[in-house]
Amino acid sequence: MKTKNNRATLERWADRIESLGLAGVGVALVDAVRPLAPVGAGLLWATQPLVGALFGWDRVSGWANALEDPDGLSWLGARLAGEEPEGDE
Repeated sequence: MKTKNNRATLERWADRIESLGLAGVGVALVDAVRPLAPVGAGLLWATQPLVGALFGWDRVSGWANALEDPDGLSWLGARLAGEEPEGDE
């Protein structure tokens, strides 16, 4: 994983998805979105002035950085699937 910030963002996503009881859906969504994640990150960077004003600059940067990190998405998918994610300390 690129940075600790990505890890923190992905842990928040995983915790939220699991708290909603949507871990199975989350695994499928991570697998489906993975090829398009860099495009989503680019859209977040391009719209950061607007989206950042609505949701907070740091939060939007965290989302974009997390989507740009393929290892992070693999970690998220493994965590949601109940597997031991690689890179877990």
